[in-house]
Amino acid sequence: MAALLDPQNGRMDIVSGDRRKRGGFSQGFTGTDSVFYSAGFAGSYNDLRVLTHESTHAVHRQLMNRNQVLPAYAEGPHYLFEAFAIFNEFLLPDYLYNHETDGLLRQFYLQQFLAGKGTVMFAVAPEVELEHSVYEGVKQGTIKNADDLDTLSQKIYSRYLLQPKDELKTKWMTVSLMYEDPFYDINYIYGALLALNFYQMYLRDPQHFVPRYIALMKNGFNAPPEILLKRFLDLDLNDPRLIGNALRVVEDKVNLLEKTYQQ
Repeated sequence: MAALLDPQNGRMDIVSGDRRKRGGFSQGFTGTDSVFYSAGFAGSYNDLRVLTHESTHAVHRQLMNRNQVLPAYAEGPHYLFEAFAIFNEFLLPDYLYNHETDGLLRQFYLQQFLAGKGTVMFAVAPEVELEHSVYEGVKQGTIKNADDLDTLSQKIYSRYLLQPKDELKTKWMTVSLMYEDPFYDINYIYGALLALNFYQMYLRDPQHFVPRYIALMKNGFNAPPEILLKRFLDLDLNDPRLIGNALRVVEDKVNLLEKTYQQ
């Protein structure tokens, strides 16, 4: 991480300007140093969150690189990539909260835990269902025009949101990733689910968790994800308790946040 952030290494591009690609991302491949790009960095919390998320991808690739992972094993299921990055997104507000004395700032960092990727699987779930339903509808001949998409959006989002139904019709227009990177959204659901479990394991026993977690990042993808997670973290990808564990983490943060509001 220090090497990535060092300007002398030329691995960071964060200067704003005209005709810059929006957002931020990381790139890297076996045998090369990974890099980080951002459309700009003004010092906001969200800028730092994006840097934290994307730099994790860069560090992950660099760890595999140093471990001489073969190119064929340097790529794997993207929900695991996202799980690593989202976990670091949790550590950022957690660290800031624990090192802050100002009550309002502590409250802000609690909010950011939830507003970032803490609850992303709930926000992304209707997007994933909508995207898959669009493809199924086209295949079956039930989706032919914008009115059909309005009807489908209203039906799906009404199960997740309490907004007036008429406001839900055009949700299909706002799911940007559905157009930019089809079928990627689902990685954030599984990624967040795993990251919340990582976070719980980290809080419970950091001395035991951290070296095994880093070993998993360094290893690459020479086996299916369920085998890797079991081997390194003793975590069963098919265990239904993963959902309960994740919800407990969110519930604890919500309860803590409610206490700060009362104070």
